[in-house]
Amino acid sequence: MKQLQRVRPAGTAPGIALPGAGAHGWAPHLDLALAGDEPARPPCFPIIAALRAGCATPPTAPLDVGALALGAAAVLGRRDPIVSVQAAELGDIDGVLYRTGAGGWTLLHRAALGSSEARFVQAWLLACYAMRGEHADTDAFECRQDGLYSLADDDSPAARAYSFAARLTMPAAACHLGLTGHVDGDVLIAFASQLQVPLLHAARRWLARTAQKAVLVLDEAGTVRASWLSETACSAGWRVDAQAVPAREAPGAMETSNDVVPAVVVQERRVAMSDWFAQAPAAGQLMETSLGAVDGGEGRFGLTLLQLPCNAVCPQPRAFWPQYRACVSANTGVSA
Repeated sequence: MKQLQRVRPAGTAPGIALPGAGAHGWAPHLDLALAGDEPARPPCFPIIAALRAGCATPPTAPLDVGALALGAAAVLGRRDPIVSVQAAELGDIDGVLYRTGAGGWTLLHRAALGSSEARFVQAWLLACYAMRGEHADTDAFECRQDGLYSLADDDSPAARAYSFAARLTMPAAACHLGLTGHVDGDVLIAFASQLQVPLLHAARRWLARTAQKAVLVLDEAGTVRASWLSETACSAGWRVDAQAVPAREAPGAMETSNDVVPAVVVQERRVAMSDWFAQAPAAGQLMETSLGAVDGGEGRFGLTLLQLPCNAVCPQPRAFWPQYRACVSANTGVSA
């Protein structure tokens, strides 16, 4: 079994072993995506409903995921509670959940994370705990934010945990109230700010629900690292041309982190559809909106929202959904 690098809670002196860790302060690691067959478990929706029903936070307010994790065992009727949630010096790992050896679990997030980023990492790790049986063989889960960017919308344990975390932190009731009518960059920023979740994940949550033809693009200096399409954009045949996209320098583009949402109007501009898509009408245009920058483990990535006309149809439509596996670049350097 692979080993997780040494982890140390923020403010703890070096050389102090964590409770339940090995003799040298190491915690075991097993990649969630490589885990074996899972035991029988209830569907995720009742689990999410039970967890949210067990907290007093309204669906439109930020969720205290740490407190929720500490009380999750009582809500789910489990005997292996999460007994500690805290910040730690984790190096390049953003979060880890591991068995303490005393019948419980410890959940750590990297101390340098902003509050919204830490909240989503905690939610992903809580999903790993909640969706696996009490007696499963897995002893630890680890999370890197870059990995969350590239997760496919498939049936892997990691992808199911991502969907669980998104629905837990951004429930349907909040989406109904905050993402009504025509949604643009300003609406997405306001929604992410209200729930205090990273803007990237808020936008992906909206894409999975909307009837608008829209695409979210994550790029690094003009190189597309990942793209996500709404169902209507995908079924109409659109797909970002990762090889042809030039470096984007939108006027007034924001420079912001996931944790700082500016109170300014997002700058939008109309651009030719051929700037982003290989198959596009010569005179076709779309609305391009820069949503700022996303911090990744290997650099900063630009986040761009593309809003296509409702009647835009690709000359070569593809009729399948979900589409993320085909549209996430193989050059992310991140294992999903």
